[in-house]
Amino acid sequence: MAKGNGAVGGPNGGGKKTMSRWGAVVTLIKCNWGIGMMAMPYMLFLAGPIAGVIMFVLSMLLTQFSIVNLVEVKAVLEARRSGHGSTDRTPLLDEDSTISINTPSSGKSKPVKQLDFTECMSETFGWIGEWAAIFAIFVATYGSCVAYLLFIRDNMSKFFPQVFAEKDTWVWVSCIPLCGLAWPDSVGFLAPFSLLGLAAAFAFAVVVVYNATDQMSSHEFMERLDNAPVFKPTTFPLALSIAAFCNEGIVVLTPSTQSAMIRPETYNWTAFWGICYFIVCYMAVGIAGVMLYDGDVKEEMSLNFSLTTIYRVAAVLYCVQLIPTYAVVYYVAYESIEGKWARWLGSTRELKLRRLRTKLMYFANRCVWIVVSGLLALVVPHFGDFLGLVGALGTSLAVYVLPQIAYLKLIPAQGGGRDMVQRGGCYLLTLFGLALAIGGTYQSASKMFA
Repeated sequence: MAKGNGAVGGPNGGGKKTMSRWGAVVTLIKCNWGIGMMAMPYMLFLAGPIAGVIMFVLSMLLTQFSIVNLVEVKAVLEARRSGHGSTDRTPLLDEDSTISINTPSSGKSKPVKQLDFTECMSETFGWIGEWAAIFAIFVATYGSCVAYLLFIRDNMSKFFPQVFAEKDTWVWVSCIPLCGLAWPDSVGFLAPFSLLGLAAAFAFAVVVVYNATDQMSSHEFMERLDNAPVFKPTTFPLALSIAAFCNEGIVVLTPSTQSAMIRPETYNWTAFWGICYFIVCYMAVGIAGVMLYDGDVKEEMSLNFSLTTIYRVAAVLYCVQLIPTYAVVYYVAYESIEGKWARWLGSTRELKLRRLRTKLMYFANRCVWIVVSGLLALVVPHFGDFLGLVGALGTSLAVYVLPQIAYLKLIPAQGGGRDMVQRGGCYLLTLFGLALAIGGTYQSASKMFA
């Protein structure tokens, strides 16, 4: 395994894969578990509570479908690189993530590094696929990072107004630990930080759900649910865009995380259980919020909170967990950009990062873009609509379109009912992603700049 690249390196960027199944689950959940939870009550309000829950669960199951297809695409491309396969369906490798090629001249084997998301699209579609992947990743991940800082500023200044005279100071304070976490070159290195962040996020969810049950009886809950519209067609596309926003990270990080696992052949089930946990937590908070604040649901749920001790604690917990979330999500962005830059120079990202001078240059560039995300956070209007715009523009392409087209292009038709269902699902999901990109972008942008 090549060293230094998050797509192939272990937690410390070394040559061994040391990420366990639980480490992979934590990393994937933490990458997905970001600011979207705060917009879940707003999303359910826009869609209608019942329609919103059904839509969110289906969107996550479609994400799992996309993950399975992407894993198979990655396996086929790696087998092709190794000279051990072409476009035939190839089982996942359960040995070392380095594929060896025997060279006729020396009789020795040379390692072939596994692929990240951008490289999968590049090898499938050429430069068009590469730039489409970079665009989708940059919009979705960098847009998420901007939203994280926006949330931290809004909430810390609301619950602790006496700390700083200017609320924008919270953005710049947050950038300090973020720059430190931009140093790693491997996603596995961030797993311990992800675990701490996930614990804080779970504690927040528990606080919100407990407080809702304490303030609202079961009778009041059912009465509000009966009175709520089942489905709101006029605002449903925006709700769908917000739901899509929550799905991007786990798909784009799939190749890197699978390559870092000790047992990569277990990745599909690992991702599935992570998605199930994610659904339960997000929907619990969403339902609690939309019912509790019935008629006055804010785009950021925390802005509905009163200035009590329990809500101050909840706000701090969520802001704290956004720091490692930013680091994991931002890693996806700079891994893709740095890989493209290295390939343009005729090298690879892992080879470039072996030189301290290049490493320092890359690190400085990462820090600059963290500061730029802070500047953008100061001017972004309408939190919920911004999440919808990012979801429609970036996530729809990365999650619902590119992996399905790649699967259809690389995997030959096998015949039989299962294959027909899977290929038919690819076509339908691609059309769904394109429709979401058009409709969701239009509605989000219209509301955002109205």
